[in-house]
Amino acid sequence: MAPKQEWPNNLPEQLTSFVGRRRECEQVQDALVATRLLVLTGAGGAGKTRLARQVAADSAQFFPDGVWWVELAPLAEPELVGAELARALGVRPLPGRTHAQAAVTRLAHDRALVVLDNCEHVTEAAAELAETLLCGCPDTVVMATSREPLGLPRESDWAVPSMSLPGTTAGGTPEEITGCDAGRLFLERAAATHPAFSLNDENAQSVAGICRQLDGIPLAIELAAARVRMLPVEQIASVLSDSFRVLTGGP
Repeated sequence: MAPKQEWPNNLPEQLTSFVGRRRECEQVQDALVATRLLVLTGAGGAGKTRLARQVAADSAQFFPDGVWWVELAPLAEPELVGAELARALGVRPLPGRTHAQAAVTRLAHDRALVVLDNCEHVTEAAAELAETLLCGCPDTVVMATSREPLGLPRESDWAVPSMSLPGTTAGGTPEEITGCDAGRLFLERAAATHPAFSLNDENAQSVAGICRQLDGIPLAIELAAARVRMLPVEQIASVLSDSFRVLTGGP
């Protein structure tokens, strides 16, 4: 058997598995084919980063010159955005040149994907960098994640939806829960934190209620699942209506 092709990339290693979202992955991949700047938008906790990371990994074969992940969340100053891209690419500017110019020189003839993650606090700088890449690197595609659009004329915005929920009734069955993304995410994360936990007819309604009360928001579901080590799911479901205080405390 031939060895698996490894494409150049600096994608961060994921500590937990990616659950569900297959339809969304396919839709985002299709959107990448149709545009050179795709912005995944949504509220905090909607799963923008995880979706972008999975799509980037799945799409690596279409970008033979590299998939480059640029993490902007830790940056305190917008002026550092270009430097972060240059760092990801492993390049330094020549005297009198900017980090963004060094990045453009590196990518000028590359069929590459650049992912700008967490742009919302440096929106203007991220937009300027994206525009610089679009103008100077004709074969490079940019994907960004942000709570709001970058505001560029050439961008395509893709709103990240909530995860699919178990049924529409007030109750819930094990089959409904395992048949939706929100339910599968809760079950996997709950089992990871409390291996003795299992879904059954008695607790299925509570698990379904948790997923619905959290509106299928991935981060909120993961926080709720982490509480399974301390509380039964019936109790988690009953206190979630109290301003989600059960999710806030602890690591």
